[in-house]
Amino acid sequence: MSKSNPHLFKKTLLAIAVTTILSACGGGGSDNNDDTGGVTTIDATISGTAAKGIIINGNVVADELNADKSVKNANVGSATTDSDGKYTLELNDTYTGGPIKVTVSAGSSTTMVCDATSGCGTRTDDVTDANGNTTIDFGEQYKPSSLTMSALLPEAADGETISVQITPFTNMAAERALNQATLDASAINNANSEVSNLLGGIDILSTPPVDITDPASLNQASASAQVYAALTASIAELAPDDANGQPDIEQAMTTLSDDFADGTMPASDAADSDDVISMDEIVSAATGALDEVNASDTSGVLAELSDDVANAGEDGNIDPQPSSNAGDTNVAKAKAFLADLRTWGVTVGGQIDAPSAAFENQIEMADMAANMIQNDGAGDAIALGAMALVEYFQGTLTTLTDFSDAAGVSPFSGGTLSKTTNASGAVEYSITSAVVSVNGDSVNLDMTLVLPADGATGNVISFGVKSIISEGDPSKLVVNAGTIDVTLGADYSIDYDALNAGTAADPSAPNKVVFNFDFAATQKKTLDTDGVTVITASDPVSFAGTLSATIFPYVDSMGDVIDAVPGSFNATGAISNTSGDSYNVALSASIPNAATTTPVNTPMSTGSSYASNNGGEHLINWTYTDGGNSFNYTAPYFTYSASYTAPTDPTSQAEVAITEIYSDGIPSSYTAMTNAANLSEFLLTNFRPDDFTYSFGVEGQGYYARSFSFPDYSKDGFVEFTLEEPEVIFFDAENPLMGTMGMQFTAQFDGLPEASVSITGNATGFEKGNMTVAISFGNRSLNFSANNEAATGAQGTMTITNQDGVSMVVNGSEAAETLSVTINDVAVATISELANGSVRVDYIDGTFEIF
Repeated sequence: MSKSNPHLFKKTLLAIAVTTILSACGGGGSDNNDDTGGVTTIDATISGTAAKGIIINGNVVADELNADKSVKNANVGSATTDSDGKYTLELNDTYTGGPIKVTVSAGSSTTMVCDATSGCGTRTDDVTDANGNTTIDFGEQYKPSSLTMSALLPEAADGETISVQITPFTNMAAERALNQATLDASAINNANSEVSNLLGGIDILSTPPVDITDPASLNQASASAQVYAALTASIAELAPDDANGQPDIEQAMTTLSDDFADGTMPASDAADSDDVISMDEIVSAATGALDEVNASDTSGVLAELSDDVANAGEDGNIDPQPSSNAGDTNVAKAKAFLADLRTWGVTVGGQIDAPSAAFENQIEMADMAANMIQNDGAGDAIALGAMALVEYFQGTLTTLTDFSDAAGVSPFSGGTLSKTTNASGAVEYSITSAVVSVNGDSVNLDMTLVLPADGATGNVISFGVKSIISEGDPSKLVVNAGTIDVTLGADYSIDYDALNAGTAADPSAPNKVVFNFDFAATQKKTLDTDGVTVITASDPVSFAGTLSATIFPYVDSMGDVIDAVPGSFNATGAISNTSGDSYNVALSASIPNAATTTPVNTPMSTGSSYASNNGGEHLINWTYTDGGNSFNYTAPYFTYSASYTAPTDPTSQAEVAITEIYSDGIPSSYTAMTNAANLSEFLLTNFRPDDFTYSFGVEGQGYYARSFSFPDYSKDGFVEFTLEEPEVIFFDAENPLMGTMGMQFTAQFDGLPEASVSITGNATGFEKGNMTVAISFGNRSLNFSANNEAATGAQGTMTITNQDGVSMVVNGSEAAETLSVTINDVAVATISELANGSVRVDYIDGTFEIF
């Protein structure tokens, strides 16, 4: 699983250090809150993404509207969306500065990506069907029967570059604004802000949704963009079907607009009516969309929306309010932005050693909890236990006194496997006192699972978890209840009589395993201050809550599961330590392309040039001469030779000269001393299995281990050893792990309202990625973002933004001498340090402040 990078995180929070230059209240010049006026020529650019799913070759037109909502100037700019749904248009000379409606519509060549997880009906167009099944599947393009979708912005000023996405939610906000008596900046700003706050603070205009069906695009996007894409995808899933079974997007958007006409949203649809699309349904469908692509909502937005549903008003509606500064002038928004920075910079900086250490305790405890859950071996032991029981379906279902005797469970040593039948006839299996070897560490495992009912048929085998205790050296994990769902490659019918008789067909290998647990974890060991030495934790961290995780087993050429790729992970609960600290926390991580990830090193297959000369899996025979004094073997990857002349005096020792030449041409030569009578006796004496196992490289294959065993030399003249599968490697520098992580918790500082803190990060390449820390308080927020997409060692960029679209960018690790505060790429204020150490802020209306 992806886990947080403390160095990147601290580098991200260095953005907070910028606020220390605004560390005290001060006086300033006049403030008339007037933006620049008298502009006669407006040269502005509007760009964004049209998505319901991604709309390709869509026609985008901008119209200027009057206060009465009629069109004042038609087509003040136009564009066509590209293959990613993106568009850019320049406003022309007919635009005079009023409200702008940006609309995307479908033409004869327009296609849309199906982002409904259940598919988009029967294909009736001329678009090539990817799999030829005549249905429009998730991720395939099709021509929508009709599509018109809009977004509204209050105005465009000269020099602005305005980000305007066009989605069902911008359309919802546009209809809300158009439902007001007068269409003005206040109506538009408030409507856009209401819908943004309805969606947990996602800025519906500036946040670009991505193609949720494309793992590569999804992985490069921010956590907000990912969840926005999932929310947008939910509308296709919830739309009624037209005559061809295709989602009627127009009708769904009409329903959304009608539901939100009064500024409130139904929390749930108890009647399950097609005339209502509720927030509960949207959250459920968005979660399903993320599940479809093996991703997690690392932003915490969907969890927040679920809380909104649970805490809806007595009328059953959610009533989002616009942000307090939504209708302010740009100068007023900039001043509010800097005021928030001063407030939070002073308070956070005053309570900790340095701003970069903000929330250090919460982060450290959450990181420990994540390590316990994900990386300490105990979780792997649970997965191995579950898969072992699945594989054990292949044999007779009887009680084993020594679990290590069971076929297919080689990671286990000792322990028992017992079978009972409960009162309802369900079969229960218990693994007791088993020891599992995970990455060289021993983990004790006890688990009891309830098997599926006799006669159950399908490709998903569901286990009920009664209890699991998995304890290794670093931590102890306890599962009180839960489920494990194992998806097989093909349907399988459970027949216990046939299983007990040993006549049942083997199930196909599992390709997906989903865990859902009520869960607790307790830390036992930690690292010393040197970061290397493992010591007993003096202030151990505990976690209690719920856990869901998905893994994707990797199956080798023989059909055996030899490893697994983590897909998604979500844990919600409380972390605490023995010092009295306790926080509610949500942890999440995902690798969107986990289901299709293959090893960097390809394991050998039977029949390859590396397989045995006698047909056995990975067995190679080495021969030696009848005289017993020379030994050689030539393989595609190296040559091995040894020579030895026994001393005439048996009590004396002589040298054995050994040379190995590998495929890269680098030889390894060494000698050994022995008084054995011949070479075979030397091999038998010195190269015993428990003494002589080591790894060697095979080009393009990775590292393999060879383990010697010794048959009767006089019969076959062979020394045998087994060429074992290598440790499967899925990610390295050339194939880096691409994933996302997230953490959310609450923080309380003296003199400030309780704040929700969300930390999200994306690994977008080898030592490349981005991270965001969002602090939300009331209906306001500050977002500190850092990215490093450059080469290793290059400085990244840090950006501070808020809910009003105000932005400040810091390049490199230190603040520039002059910083700009911008809205839509237009400078609203500049910040500079004076010779006396004071800080001056100059606003574009001529006012200034000195701190």
